[in-house]
Order: sequence, then C-alpha cells, then structure tokens
Amino acid sequence: FKDGIVHGDFPFSTIASEYKIIANAQESVIVPFDDSAALLCSELQNAARLGWSIGGFLRRLQPYTVQVYKKPLDALIDQGFVTMVDERIYLLSELGKREAYSEQYGLNPVNKEFIEVENLMY
Repeated sequence: FKDGIVHGDFPFSTIASEYKIIANAQESVIVPFDDSAALLCSELQNAARLGWSIGGFLRRLQPYTVQVYKKPLDALIDQGFVTMVDERIYLLSELGKREAYSEQYGLNPVNKEFIEVENLMY
C-alpha cells in the first residue's frame, strides 16, 4: 500500500472491492416509462435469460433507474409491482406501471412500506 502511494500505483480496485466508505442501502429499479425503455428492457431480459453480457443494456437504461430502500422494494416485489431480472437487477412490471407509477410523480405506490419513514432508513 505504502509503496503504491510512493510510486503512483495506488490499488484503487482492491480498495474499492474490500472497503465500503459509504454504504448504499438502496437498490436500483428500472422504470421503463416509454417505448424505448420498454424495448431495452425486453432485450435486457432476453440477454440475461441467455447468459449474455448485460452491461451495455444497463448503461443505456441508467436514465430509467430509481433508487429504492430494501423494505419498500421487498413490498413492491411481494405485490408483483417489481420483478427481478438478474441478481440485483429489478424491473418495474406491467402491473407496477399501472398500479405504482405516475407520469406526474414517478414511482409512487400507495402502500405503507413505501411511505413510512422508518422504512426509508438504513
């Protein structure tokens, strides 16, 4: 570690994988609110199912992602509003788009797990 600092060879990837400075208590949920995102989500699901690389899809879908805390996310999954595409990749379902999404407010489910303050803390 000290040698790396002196020689300008700092082990960024090692440090990043072994230490968490700020814990992220939220998970990303992809909200396909337009046709372009819906098509990308379909392609993402197919690629994940086939075991193909999905990084490119995730980068293109980044503008369609929102962060959700664990308890509200679990409630959204239990109600069928969110589905899991792959490990730690969540997608708002068609039911979720109808019942838990508003064009005016975004992801806006009316359930206590989503709005109670104690569920919004890590």
